[in-house]
Amino acid sequence: MNSLRFFHAADLHLDTPFKGLSGTPHMATTLHAATFTALERLTSLCIARRADFLLVAGDIYNHEEGSLKAQFALRDACEKLHAAGIGVFIVHGNHDFAGSRITRMQWPPNVVIFGTDNVETVPVVRSGKEVALIHGISHAARNERSNMARRFTRDTSRADLPQIGLLHCTVASVAAADRYAPCTAEDLKAAGMDYWALGHVHERQTVLQTPLSVYPGNIQGLHINETGPRGCYEVTYAPEDGFSLRFHRLGPVVWERLNVSIDTPATLDALEEEIHRRIAACCNAVQKAPQDEESGSTEPPVEAWMLRLTLEGRGPLNQPLRAAGGHEELTERLRTAWADASPTVWIKDIDLRCRPEADMEALRSGDNLLGETLRLVQQARDALEHCSAENGSTATVAQELLSGPLAPLFAAPQAKRLLDEPDTAALHDLLDSVEMTCLDLLEAR
Repeated sequence: MNSLRFFHAADLHLDTPFKGLSGTPHMATTLHAATFTALERLTSLCIARRADFLLVAGDIYNHEEGSLKAQFALRDACEKLHAAGIGVFIVHGNHDFAGSRITRMQWPPNVVIFGTDNVETVPVVRSGKEVALIHGISHAARNERSNMARRFTRDTSRADLPQIGLLHCTVASVAAADRYAPCTAEDLKAAGMDYWALGHVHERQTVLQTPLSVYPGNIQGLHINETGPRGCYEVTYAPEDGFSLRFHRLGPVVWERLNVSIDTPATLDALEEEIHRRIAACCNAVQKAPQDEESGSTEPPVEAWMLRLTLEGRGPLNQPLRAAGGHEELTERLRTAWADASPTVWIKDIDLRCRPEADMEALRSGDNLLGETLRLVQQARDALEHCSAENGSTATVAQELLSGPLAPLFAAPQAKRLLDEPDTAALHDLLDSVEMTCLDLLEAR
């Protein structure tokens, strides 16, 4: 049995329209091209790494009509892969289901698009020899609610070959807003596949280690809730080692959220300086990876950053930030400051989660639920200080602080062996966090 190298991608969402950027044409152009750029990078990567085949686990297009630009982009990519001798195996998902109005294309001979009636099994052929089996099925409708994973079964007549399931679905253990083609991890195990190439969930994650069952996430983040690098998995297989994964970033635009506290900065210019420092640190966090010795390739550059700043904490700067036009003016100032950055940096918006300074002594003496809660927190803090001054163990204080629902955990013999005695600093941090949470939840607005 020979080794394999293939790529697993999903949720391309080609030609996604990005809204709310009509006043910033340069950003609108960059974002609109982003999904196509990611596809081009995926194609080049497959060729550079001499892949045996590419698996695409659904939602290639962003909507059921499938723009002509998107369809031709995929066909052109498949033509390039055909010229390089790389097969392409595709299933359709809920966005591009097989019954949609997507225009039919004449695909090159290296492309296999799985149907909707039954799970189909197609061999991967290399140098005239079958080296793997791909099992797949496409969605027939937009709202597929059946358990499609249960239709998969291993081909026992070819038990010598690695067998791969290709499916657009929602595994029960995974968080997802739309639970199309729902299944469980047990369903994946029962099918007898050696690897599951999954799609639909946009967050990169491994569902099972045995068999290795993976969501690669989407190849390009589509909005502010899809933060961080996006891309695909390079999967290698060797009979003696099984399957292994390597993530490759493809998306040229990276969305990120930055939380900045107003607790420490005393002035607006100090806050602005801290924001600039945080933006610079964020943009430097994703650098080009070292050159790959085998292929000579490097990770592609980030072309643009889309940032949301969340200002949190408590302090005197809350008032000017919340004054009429305050945070909007800060947003425009930051956009201007980063206008000529390379790569492009765009401040999408500023989310104000900050609060005014609090008079803790006055609040603590209040005859209400907040006052009582803050007094209990202070009592625990005083007990901790007394314990530290007497060089006593913090374990007793910790057990009192964490009593109630967590008491059985700390009382269990096995847990006692595993849980270290908490240090004073950790307990102080916990009490500070509790105090701030109580303020945010209970203080009169």
